[in-house]
Amino acid sequence: MKPEEKKKNNEKDVLETALKLARKRGGESRRNIDRIMGTITCSESPDFIIECDKPFKGKHVTVAMEHFRVDHFSETNVKSGHQDSLAKIEQNRANKIQQSWKPESLEEDIPDDILQSVGYSLAKCIEARHKATYESYIKSFSNGLAKHASKLSNYDKNPHLTSSDSKPVKHSLLVELHSDFSDCLAHIGPNCRRPIPGELLIFDDMVDELNLLAGKVDYVLLVSYPALMGDAVDAVAIRPNCLKKGLARTKQRIIKYIGENETRSTYGREQVSSTVSVSGDSIKFLFECTNEGISIAEHITAVINMLPLAIKASKNGQSFVTTIAIQLFLDLFEGLLPDKRAITPHDIGWACSYLGKEEVDRRIKQFEKKWLQNRNQKQ
Repeated sequence: MKPEEKKKNNEKDVLETALKLARKRGGESRRNIDRIMGTITCSESPDFIIECDKPFKGKHVTVAMEHFRVDHFSETNVKSGHQDSLAKIEQNRANKIQQSWKPESLEEDIPDDILQSVGYSLAKCIEARHKATYESYIKSFSNGLAKHASKLSNYDKNPHLTSSDSKPVKHSLLVELHSDFSDCLAHIGPNCRRPIPGELLIFDDMVDELNLLAGKVDYVLLVSYPALMGDAVDAVAIRPNCLKKGLARTKQRIIKYIGENETRSTYGREQVSSTVSVSGDSIKFLFECTNEGISIAEHITAVINMLPLAIKASKNGQSFVTTIAIQLFLDLFEGLLPDKRAITPHDIGWACSYLGKEEVDRRIKQFEKKWLQNRNQKQ
């Protein structure tokens, strides 16, 4: 199979999976999917053409759909200004390693060069995760929307859409979201929990970008995957013309990200090296990280600066995702810090004095048991 043909087949698999998951949601999402279900043809400009089964307002229509991928594990390309997908690079690297060694039996020893390549690939995956920021994810989303929305004007060059017997055309986007916020904590409704890798989280900044498509795009199909590998987790079909109402009807909350690492990684510039050791049937990978992360003082200052937003969101019942560091301060000083002004180191000092050392230590241990120890045991 030619690379381009394989690429198109993979894209079609993403679309078919997204249609299935979004319809399974029921409600508004299901109704939107039913409007665009039909015979799928892979194309170029747009990526897919769907001849809809059901008429819309008495007329059979054609859906022209563009597809693009959004990556949480990405970084800004200095030359182009766009986001380069680190996740895609590592997926391709892993595929090449798999293709380079195909053992004839399960008893065959793994060659040393393959082990070294696997170790290097895993190290790069760790680097990619540590480079990831909320800002990089939103920028990848924004860049993709802008680029593919601008292609809408090219649809009139596709003869299938401009022939004399062509049907009315509906414009649509298929957005493939790859993310992992499992090292954060999500406050959704009355519950606080860790998101699963690839959970469909629709942030307020994403909604702002989608609102710009009103009047230009009829449908947006969002499908979520883990950042590096794994099957699709969830999907939803929405209409930009009635975005917030549509999301509410699908029970999809709009979430705010509140984190001290929103615009930069707390790890700073980082390099991860790997060492492989083999002992009998046992293979061990040792990873060593060297970084230029922010200092502890800078980190605490950044956390304190974001605390009022988190406290306010928590009091108002707003859905939000936050970091472990901010959650620690929320749990530690619950009800003791101001939410209508900036928080100062003096406020933190007063709260510590008010609680006393024993109570502070007890709350920290309780926090570790709740959010850190259980996670380590599962891993």
